[in-house]
Amino acid sequence: MPTLNDLLKYRVIVSTCASAGVPSSLGVPRGFYSHIFVDEAGQAMEPVVIIAIETLADEKTNVVLAGDIKQLGRVVHSALASSLGLRMSYLERIMNR
Repeated sequence: MPTLNDLLKYRVIVSTCASAGVPSSLGVPRGFYSHIFVDEAGQAMEPVVIIAIETLADEKTNVVLAGDIKQLGRVVHSALASSLGLRMSYLERIMNR
């Protein structure tokens, strides 16, 4: 596990959405990184994407969601999760607004 000093040395870090909360838990302030790129956002569930956005972004952070909602979408096996709207990716929900 990197330390806070390790993370503050770099302008770019690479993480999964689920582990994107680690920098925040180590003390990296919101907005320290100017950009957040979410690759394959057409498959990413909203709660997982929100981990990265809510823990790392501030009002000046640029968030880029890259993906294709026409390709393989969310694979959800839980009836409960489906009924709560988790079959739709965060990117798809935003694009359907």
